[in-house]
Amino acid sequence: MHISLSPEMLKSIESHVQQARGSGVILDVYRAAETIRVKHIADNIALEDIIEKIVSIAGANLPMEFAVPEFAVHEESGVVGNSTAELLLPEDGTLH
Repeated sequence: MHISLSPEMLKSIESHVQQARGSGVILDVYRAAETIRVKHIADNIALEDIIEKIVSIAGANLPMEFAVPEFAVHEESGVVGNSTAELLLPEDGTLH
């Protein structure tokens, strides 16, 4: 399914990419996508769709980092971020 991004969101994505390219830093894709998602929360676009567009616009000539976001579940421990809460996972450690 094709997701249409608003012109404002596309400008934000292009701005993040150009800023990273101009300053010579590695683009943190997850952080940029989450920043853009929150800024344009009313657009109701999934993080994954924003990430896909960032990568598409950045192309192969911009260094990118795909660090695991802090809020992601760590399979080995079942702990979310730095929380003391634990998730109940099946013995194989996967989420279904």
